[in-house]
Amino acid sequence: MANILAAQTGNWSSTATWTGGVLPGVNDIAVANGKTITIDQDISVTALCQNTTGGAVQGGWFVVSSIPTTRTLSVSAGIGGAYCLTATTAGTTSLLIVSATSGNLILGDVLGATTAFITYSQAVLISGSNLNITVNNCYAGASNSGSGFTLSGTSNTATVAAAYGTGVSKSNNFSNVNNSGIYYSGTSCILYLTLASGDVGTSAGGGYPLNAQTPLSSITYCTNATAGNMMGINAGSAAVIDITGTATASATQAGLVSISPNNRVKSFTDATNGRKAVYAATWIAPYSAQVTHRVYCETIPSIPYVISTPTAQVTLTNYITNTPPPSDVRAGKTYGANNDLVGTLAVPATSKVSVGTAVDNTIGTAVLLPTDVWGYAIATGVAAKDRLLATATIDSTGAQIAANAI
Repeated sequence: MANILAAQTGNWSSTATWTGGVLPGVNDIAVANGKTITIDQDISVTALCQNTTGGAVQGGWFVVSSIPTTRTLSVSAGIGGAYCLTATTAGTTSLLIVSATSGNLILGDVLGATTAFITYSQAVLISGSNLNITVNNCYAGASNSGSGFTLSGTSNTATVAAAYGTGVSKSNNFSNVNNSGIYYSGTSCILYLTLASGDVGTSAGGGYPLNAQTPLSSITYCTNATAGNMMGINAGSAAVIDITGTATASATQAGLVSISPNNRVKSFTDATNGRKAVYAATWIAPYSAQVTHRVYCETIPSIPYVISTPTAQVTLTNYITNTPPPSDVRAGKTYGANNDLVGTLAVPATSKVSVGTAVDNTIGTAVLLPTDVWGYAIATGVAAKDRLLATATIDSTGAQIAANAI
């Protein structure tokens, strides 16, 4: 494994950018060396680095400024971690900056720094727009270090397998964003997260797995939020949080702590010692009328990380606002916030409804003809059939008269 240092600011693909004219390869560490390197191709390396590895100048960063269709960054040791920024002054606070305005970005693991450095920094900063981003695991950094993955920008969609906080709580730094697995602040963005876990089994400081400080235009869909030594999700005053699976408490922390009124959780698992899975000031009605949710209000709701004796309990058993009953939804149609409702309303085909009569979003087309009446009577064998068949006609009457003429 070799340390490949940047020789000058430039494109990754240019040999002139790198000392010795050699592009970093799969077994190499790419070192910014105080320069700005634009990643203009797919890459596969061991690590990206901003510190003094290999005698480099501390600082610099890597940038993805445009994506033709899809850009894949394969970094086997994870983006960040021990290789992340170690700067002590402002201005060089991100290892990888993605400022592209469209395209698909594929990342592996993203790690917050394992050594302390400037506050409010991050291994990966998404500052562009209209991006579809796929990330494996995001890990919070150590004490006073940066977030692993920061999702900002506008109209971005990120799909993340898991976000982890570090294993020991920090007593004086909960409100900072500088050690979250994911710090989420984007506008009109969507985050799909499978797991937010408050434990990763390390003693190197503490951080939120997910710190959601988003406006109302953005939303977080998290399958499971599981507390450990840290809470699973910390949500700001306007964040929209939808836990589609389960919020689970540990003995000391809640799965979700939020001062936002925009919270919804499908199911809860409280800790055996009574610690509640969710602490929130206000709540959105749950997924269906069959589920009862318990919501506990904090004694100090303006400070979401203070887990104190609850002052109120609210039980909600209503459907989500404006969700129609199954009898008003087409038969067989699955709907609802978690697709847990099925419509029962039967809608006839237009060919079965009289012409001009409103049905569904159109009108009926069925026309009743005399032949339909006659054909029905004969086909069904009703008693009237024989009488209809024996009914006199002009021809039959004339024949009878002629046959009996004197």
